[in-house]
Amino acid sequence: MSCPATGIRDFPIQNNVTVTQTLNQSIFEDSSIDIQWAKRGTVPGFVENYFTEGGIFNSSEQTTTLRMKGNSYTLKVVKLADPQHKSLLSESDKPLCIGEIVMVFESAAALTEKFVFLCIPILNKASTSLSPYLESIRLDRLPGRPIGLNDLLPNSKTYISYTTCLHQVVSKQTYPVQVAVLVFTGGLFYPQAQFNEIVKKTDQPLALGPLFEGLTAKTNATLFLISTVADYKNYLRYSELSTSSTTIGGQRIDSTDSYKCVPLNPDKMVKDKRLVIDTDKGVPLSQVLDEKKEASGEAQITPGMVERMIAIILGTVAGIFMLSVVAYLFSRVTSQNADIAFPWILDKTQHLLPIVFVSLIVGVIGFLIGFFTSTR
Repeated sequence: MSCPATGIRDFPIQNNVTVTQTLNQSIFEDSSIDIQWAKRGTVPGFVENYFTEGGIFNSSEQTTTLRMKGNSYTLKVVKLADPQHKSLLSESDKPLCIGEIVMVFESAAALTEKFVFLCIPILNKASTSLSPYLESIRLDRLPGRPIGLNDLLPNSKTYISYTTCLHQVVSKQTYPVQVAVLVFTGGLFYPQAQFNEIVKKTDQPLALGPLFEGLTAKTNATLFLISTVADYKNYLRYSELSTSSTTIGGQRIDSTDSYKCVPLNPDKMVKDKRLVIDTDKGVPLSQVLDEKKEASGEAQITPGMVERMIAIILGTVAGIFMLSVVAYLFSRVTSQNADIAFPWILDKTQHLLPIVFVSLIVGVIGFLIGFFTSTR
């Protein structure tokens, strides 16, 4: 089996068209990608030119995942390579590209693109805030906090994307696989001198080489070439990774302004004008938790339920008290003996009525205070 004879069949690709912001804006399309970044509390390093993560990509506690077009992808490897997509950068940035970071994500369920590559060109530019991830490798120490691969993302989240077909060898059988490639056109700013110190820590040159478990990158001697503006507009798309979301342990926190057409329960789903989303299911986290509680038969007692129970108790006491008053008035009207003040059982408990009355008043006042303070 092999890739189709037409279309992009390589990674990377080459481009002879002059890249301008106007040209990229002409192929702009909205982004629909969410990424959950795992954190680590130890200094990363290299095995050959692969970043080492100590199992963090696929551990039981933390997993870096990407969600695109309804499919969930798991990060498998991250590689430091020589420049791969220099031709997709602006004319001024092309000579400044000194390397590229390639993150490989895989999905077991995707029917089309089985892999997603995030590609981050490294530009020889000064920055007031160097990547904490690269700096922790260079200095062999953490910046005083856990770090994640999101610390490798450029400040500019714009990217060029294309779909290519590559070959993967599994059990000596070769299969064509579709790959979605995202190239961050802004680039990660990192000075050449510091970058050279990083390269010295790798165990081999920065040649791209194998990517992941039999996945071959360059499938042809001559790479696929985009030579006309028509090809550029046909094969490439320009997007921006959303910066309005933050991922924390399997959750995404969005502004409610992004959900103007979605019905929400503010009391359960929204806190401080933020909506927490389960990135695996794409639904509010509160809905997922409610479904889990219903499935396990776990009862949930809310403040509203407690208030209702208190109201029922106070209503019952008030009802008994009112019935006692009515019975007393009835006995006064119907009794022929003016000395009989309390009929039936009430003459035995008349000394308790002031206590009951005071307790009822205190209970009603306490309930009202609790109700109004809890609804603020």
